[in-house]
Amino acid sequence: MSHRSAAVRSELQDLPQQTVRKGVEKMKSYMLDLNSIDRVKGFVKAIEVFDGYFDLATGRYVIDAKSIMGIFSMDLSKPVEFRVLETHEKLSAIEAAIAPYIAKE
Repeated sequence: MSHRSAAVRSELQDLPQQTVRKGVEKMKSYMLDLNSIDRVKGFVKAIEVFDGYFDLATGRYVIDAKSIMGIFSMDLSKPVEFRVLETHEKLSAIEAAIAPYIAKE
């Protein structure tokens, strides 16, 4: 190991450990069916009231779930993955809001 990599490793070990903030919900995902204009509008309206970071993903394409323009740029012929990345809201409230949009298996 070179002197430089040892120094970098030492610096990294000296960084404070990341703490989990109280009351913050972390990553959960759901498959949604947003195959019509009305469903997209309803979904955005349902989640825009929540504070947090939410994404929609299909394959490698990821967009902000609150962006109606972003959603319409996706392939909505198939279910998309809704990701709750971080929020102070209760997951149960978010789940209730998105329940009409959850894809049937």
